[in-house]
Amino acid sequence: MRMSFFGDSNNFGLAMIIAGLVVAVISIVSIVLSFSDDDVNGTAVAVVKIGTIIYALMVAGMGVKVRSGAISKKLKIVGEFVRIVGLGVIIQGIFAAVGGAIEDTSVSSAILSSIVYIILGLIVLWVASSIVDGKVDVKDRLFWIILVVVFAILALYSLINAISNIVSLDVIFIANLCYVLIYVFLLLALLSDEVKKGMGMA
Repeated sequence: MRMSFFGDSNNFGLAMIIAGLVVAVISIVSIVLSFSDDDVNGTAVAVVKIGTIIYALMVAGMGVKVRSGAISKKLKIVGEFVRIVGLGVIIQGIFAAVGGAIEDTSVSSAILSSIVYIILGLIVLWVASSIVDGKVDVKDRLFWIILVVVFAILALYSLINAISNIVSLDVIFIANLCYVLIYVFLLLALLSDEVKKGMGMA
């Protein structure tokens, strides 16, 4: 595949849509199956998966915006992706904590977990806002370095997962292949002159 394929925002947007929808469908199937398994607390699983579905639809929604041109500049794409991740951490964390409380009936543990996820999510949201605030300072350079490392690791991780599922060629393989495209695009975006300039690395 040519490098330009990975650098095409339309392909990135399509990968976001497919990955989001696949994860949402898998989560819905998990909810249905959980209620037919006597050894699983269906309600707890459903609550946890609802958080996953919301996040997955947010990912797909961003993909739609990118493909429609509503989000086109690479710096804004990177910032928006990080923002979606931050919101996802908060939403999935809260639903996971509630689901855990339903299964373990530990309210205090659920509250503590929710607080931790909310704090982590708010930190990620702060990073996202710093990326697109138009100001360039030391923290932007630090965030650039961190994101390059994180996206490179996630691209490699997704590739390994895709390869491990290549025989089955199932929806999990498709989702991981989409995530490879997503993270490689974001990595290339970070290395572009536009984003490097916007984050003080050029």
